Amino acid sequence: MDVEFGDYRLKQGERLLLGPNGQVELSTRSFDILAMLLDRPDEVISKTDLFDAVWPGLAVEENTLQVHISALRKVLSAEMITTVHGRGYKYAGPRPFVATAAAIAPSKPSIAVLPFANLSGDAAQDIFCEGLALNIVANLGRFHELFVIDRFSTLAYRNRTVTSAEAARELSVRYIIEGSVQKAGDRIRVSVQLVDGADNRQLWTETYDRQLTDIFDVQDEITGTIVGTLASGYGGRLGKAWRARTKSAGLESFVALDHLQRAIDACRFNKEGESLAREYLARAIECDPTLAKAYSKMALSHLVDACFGWADDYDVSMELARQWAVKAIACDDGDSWSHWAFASYHLYTANHCVALEAFRKALECNPNDAEVTTDYGLCLSYVGSGEQGIEHAQKAMRLNPYHYEWYTSQLGQIYFDTRHYDKAIATFASLRSLDSAIMRVYQAASFAAAGYQQQARKSVKRVLELDAGATVEKWTGPKLAPYGDAAYLEHFRSNLHKAGLPERPAAAL
Repeated sequence: MDVEFGDYRLKQGERLLLGPNGQVELSTRSFDILAMLLDRPDEVISKTDLFDAVWPGLAVEENTLQVHISALRKVLSAEMITTVHGRGYKYAGPRPFVATAAAIAPSKPSIAVLPFANLSGDAAQDIFCEGLALNIVANLGRFHELFVIDRFSTLAYRNRTVTSAEAARELSVRYIIEGSVQKAGDRIRVSVQLVDGADNRQLWTETYDRQLTDIFDVQDEITGTIVGTLASGYGGRLGKAWRARTKSAGLESFVALDHLQRAIDACRFNKEGESLAREYLARAIECDPTLAKAYSKMALSHLVDACFGWADDYDVSMELARQWAVKAIACDDGDSWSHWAFASYHLYTANHCVALEAFRKALECNPNDAEVTTDYGLCLSYVGSGEQGIEHAQKAMRLNPYHYEWYTSQLGQIYFDTRHYDKAIATFASLRSLDSAIMRVYQAASFAAAGYQQQARKSVKRVLELDAGATVEKWTGPKLAPYGDAAYLEHFRSNLHKAGLPERPAAAL
């Protein structure tokens, strides 16, 4: 698994560090220290943890660790590793992310839309600014000719002051869009600029003074100007795609969008969160009955309830998931989430061919949707095409560098399916807060497959703490493991047996 941070790439499989001028010479111990810091970029790593991981079972002087930290600071920027006195060391450089298997082709422009600044002096208008940026991301994301960073990752810059060049470097994109919004009564002023992050050069800037009712035309104009500006340097493909576009129903109500965003925030993979999310989604649909994304999320919420055992009636929740997905497509056949919800329903009802086709349709609608991309990767693994699944899971992480940890968990699952056990184990170990039953189940299977029986038993113990009714029968059933490939399913089942997970509930044994 490769990790990119700034101008560097850590190739863990080959144990190489590549920099802007080629390979960087590192000792084995220095490499291991850097890998551990990058795996836990938001934490202070204690000296004890570093000694235990890098020099297991050996008595090593503290000065030895300091020598390796100094060596790392010489080959990297010194400020990338900070000393937290009395506690240990912390990575403080550009945000690391799991790299894709291959770099994005240079002929394909990459772009990120930073949060628009709210100049209205009214915090209540923040959601309006976020909605404007979200719509621009959605508009740009429909172009196969662009590589657009997911909105979730750019929200990390909401309260951070960074230059366009810094944001471009941290997100690994060429272009940055930034701007501000000032709303007063029924008038709105939107200022936007497009910056080439490679040399911090402004390519285009514009200010729009309009009636509030014209905001959707402004969004369309901004997207068109960005596409037109970039098209001149990319063979005219972007301009042609813009002229040939079909306009979607779009997110045409910022009040509805507010409810939608609250619903997304409420989803925390627990029963209470999903219930609250559906309340917000109902309000969003009431405000804007054309908001396809709300229908899609409603379908996905019912699906999660059913699959995770939170539904009062599994069949009823699954049928609701299907109905909401169908409504989403009827509402907006050009929205990627509509087909994502439809695909997810069919995956978990073992209609794999329909699921694959729906995922492909979703990515035709928006090839830059990170959540659809990562779930498509998982679907590919379930049908026996795990190596392709890895590529899509890694692309999703590239599209959304500040992704949710369930992206990482799903990648670990795919690594297990494809028998990359060491990568699976390392991927699960990199999780900092996610502690779900499904993650622990696949972690246990990975440990067992790799021959680490003691660690497998520990993971099984945690599975049973999180899910008292966990058995091989339950976790390899179609509701939780919708494999369409018999060999993959048997591989999963046999390694859960090996890990020590009970076959059936105690009463049935």
